[in-house]
Amino acid sequence: MGSLLTEYNWTEGNAVSLCLPITSG
Repeated sequence: MGSLLTEYNWTEGNAVSLCLPITSG
């Protein structure tokens, strides 16, 4: 479970990190 949660959080964080500059710019 820990691995799945970590992977999900990492994926979500990565997606947000990529979306933020696009939305901001």
